[in-house]
Amino acid sequence: MSRYIVSNVVYGWDNPLQIFFAQRYEGEDCIDDIEAETVAELDAYCQQANILIPFEIIEKLQEDYKNREAQSPLQQLIVGWIKQDYTS
Repeated sequence: MSRYIVSNVVYGWDNPLQIFFAQRYEGEDCIDDIEAETVAELDAYCQQANILIPFEIIEKLQEDYKNREAQSPLQQLIVGWIKQDYTS
């Protein structure tokens, strides 16, 4: 998993879950928790929350995706359970 911190926002790529994320904090409280399947989708969701992703971070996230590892069978099973819970 990659993490990039800019000011009060953490951006990253979660390889086991195969998602991009952005989390905005006020103090220790996470006030925005955004997940997306693509960098473009993450950027759109962040813009809706008035969060701008710096270009350097977009490049790093794209590189993380390019270098991603395949999910193990166990990770695929767990992700399937998680996605099933969200759609149920």
